Amino acid sequence: MTGRVLITGASGFIGGHLVAALAPAGVPLRLMSTGRVDAGGPSDIEQITVPDWSHVDLGTALEGIDTVIHLAGLSVRPTEDATARFTSANAELTDRLVTAAGHAGTRRFIHLSSVHAVSPSASDALVDDRTEPAPASAYGRSKRAAEQSVARFERFGISLRPPLVIGHGARGNFARLQQLAARRLPLPLASIAARRSYLSVETLVAALVHLAWADPAPTRSGGYALCDTRPMALPEIVTALRRGMGRAPGLFAFPPTLLAAGARAIGGEGLAGRLCGPLVIDDSRFRERFAFSTTTDMAASIEALARR
Repeated sequence: MTGRVLITGASGFIGGHLVAALAPAGVPLRLMSTGRVDAGGPSDIEQITVPDWSHVDLGTALEGIDTVIHLAGLSVRPTEDATARFTSANAELTDRLVTAAGHAGTRRFIHLSSVHAVSPSASDALVDDRTEPAPASAYGRSKRAAEQSVARFERFGISLRPPLVIGHGARGNFARLQQLAARRLPLPLASIAARRSYLSVETLVAALVHLAWADPAPTRSGGYALCDTRPMALPEIVTALRRGMGRAPGLFAFPPTLLAAGARAIGGEGLAGRLCGPLVIDDSRFRERFAFSTTTDMAASIEALARR
């Protein structure tokens, strides 16, 4: 069994699900986040509220920590100074944590990276752990830099590269998609055939817990793709959402090239890629190396979210 676990970003979407999984098992936790966490459960839980990550005493925070699960970071595009803010929140913070964890004798450093650390928003090629890193955004480049810091951790350092994470409380692109599906309007999405990989928060949490108990052999360190098994096209997701809402899909065909052009007009290339482009991931290396088999029926999960 692992010793005390430090979770950064514990009050966020993924952090909340992870704490809810670990606390009832009695795992000793130290939670670092910008807000307090209602942890519950019988765990020995310490909390550190961080109003400003740039001035937190990481040396003290890492004392006695066996495993770091680093979830904190910036994923939503800021309104200005995107490169500087992503670099500070993702790359520089991770680098400082890796250094502090090394000095503290921490055995495991598990970092939540992103598929965007190695790939643009859309790719015709299969993305796996052999993909040559080609981040195409300030966010992706900051995550790639963070991965390079984790790679120098001398013990067991892992960077997980998920696609869009879906689950109760999800923000960002999936929340916007839920809002779009909830509108009582037909949507011109039926012609979008490009498939994309997704990851349920339940599968992600299961992987993080699995790694917290894994043999911390440095030979298994590195960056790993992680996703649920069946890629989905956008019409399938909207159909599942509306089915959960007790409604018909309400989709009609519209030329994908025109739809992509409209998306670019209102949100830039990134939005067009996320709506209309393919991004299929192969995570078999992670599943084989760590004997991890958990997966989620994404369509059923999305439908259940909509009902909830």
